[in-house]
Amino acid sequence: MYMDKRPAYSVAVLAFGGMLCTIASIIAGFKPKWGSEVDPIHQQMWLDLCPDSDIYPNAFTDIPIDAPKVTYMTSGFPCIEYSPRGSNKGMYGKETGWMFPKQVTIILAHKPIAIRIEQTDNCMYINDQAEIKFIRDALEDDYYLHHTVIETWRYGDITNRKRWILVGFLKEMCGSGVSQTRKDTGWVR
Repeated sequence: MYMDKRPAYSVAVLAFGGMLCTIASIIAGFKPKWGSEVDPIHQQMWLDLCPDSDIYPNAFTDIPIDAPKVTYMTSGFPCIEYSPRGSNKGMYGKETGWMFPKQVTIILAHKPIAIRIEQTDNCMYINDQAEIKFIRDALEDDYYLHHTVIETWRYGDITNRKRWILVGFLKEMCGSGVSQTRKDTGWVR
């Protein structure tokens, strides 16, 4: 799909699941270098679409520290523990809630230039935003961060969901010309 069309920046996709973020990255001109996903059916989808890209089944134990450097890292770990119909326990839930805050360890280990983290907007109402604060605190020394809630249908998604999105840009690559804290827009230092 992306082969030989144009030069591309690289992307790693954490918890690539049904491939929506992967396909969106490819359409935007990124070339997948590696991704993580535990589900074998989803892994086969990745191999079909990105045959020259590595798969690391468990993002927290299988990604080597010397994995290929990427320009952009995107992630969408499971939202079960944050969803309104889920347990609403966040990182204290029984299954996957711990993955949302834990992903900062992967980001900081690999330091891509740009990052995007996605979660259900309901995460803003879980644990007094402890997970959001943890993520922001962990990343803000290295990244300029911006977060907001979007309605997915406005961006071409066929569902009518709201998603909390955080994007960040590596400070050492951006210099000092990036906007500083603006509470009204979600920009954080």
